[in-house]
Amino acid sequence: MEWDKDFSYRYYKKILQVVKREFNLVSFPDALKPWTKPSLILRHDVDISLRRALVMAEIEKELNVNATYLVMLKSSLYELDQNYLFRIMELGHEIGLHVSLEEKIPEAKRKLEKTIGTPIRVFSFHHPTEQYLRGPLIIDGMVNAYSKKLMDCYISDSRGLFRVGEPIRFLKGTKKPLVQLLIHPAWWGWKRPVGL
Repeated sequence: MEWDKDFSYRYYKKILQVVKREFNLVSFPDALKPWTKPSLILRHDVDISLRRALVMAEIEKELNVNATYLVMLKSSLYELDQNYLFRIMELGHEIGLHVSLEEKIPEAKRKLEKTIGTPIRVFSFHHPTEQYLRGPLIIDGMVNAYSKKLMDCYISDSRGLFRVGEPIRFLKGTKKPLVQLLIHPAWWGWKRPVGL
């Protein structure tokens, strides 16, 4: 199967193996410290399913990889089920906030902190407009995943494709000191029709 049509968990594991070999995995707040070797932040925007996010979290645990899962308080596609959130946290991952531009960030932060009982340290915008990309590093006491500092080397599977080309080749070839890798759990583990 061609890499651009391979969104299998098997291929995701190959990406994670390259990440572990080539980079020091860091959390969003840790990314603000000086880097001693090329570092990578692994982020998941959970747009569609907490159940699918949990599958990714289990795969990452199996490979001893930690990630940040950014979840939506208001979604027409899933309920914010504490059981999934607590299980993802038990596996060693961090929960953050994924907000729409219309939401009040401080209020959303307080609600999510109350839900999971721990401080929220990072957030990302859902469908950010150009004015929000490469913005300030800290907003309302949280690291902004779309801040200028964290977007210097950014790769994502948005819309079910990697615009940088083959992700493994890109990760092996980049010379940037910090990479942010965004993976959407909803795209992975499905048998993809020809042409997608």
